[in-house]
Amino acid sequence: RENPTFTFTYLRSYEKLGAGRIFLNGRNFTIAGKWNAAAKVSQSETIFSNAAQTFQQPGSQQVLGFNVRPNSTLPMVIENLRVGA
Repeated sequence: RENPTFTFTYLRSYEKLGAGRIFLNGRNFTIAGKWNAAAKVSQSETIFSNAAQTFQQPGSQQVLGFNVRPNSTLPMVIENLRVGA
């Protein structure tokens, strides 16, 4: 694709979830699966990435890109880091 993009949807909850990490193009981004226990809900959360843009906006938690060149094919690895209590 001329403008590489991807969408990643994962589960967030208040208990028994840990963190994950996305690896792409020599860069990585950590995803928190657990949030405040007071929330008492589980729901999906989606990250939208314009993978061709620079990695991350300074001061932002949002993934903007992974510096992927247009029309390239790269492996993406998603790693489970830990399970929360």
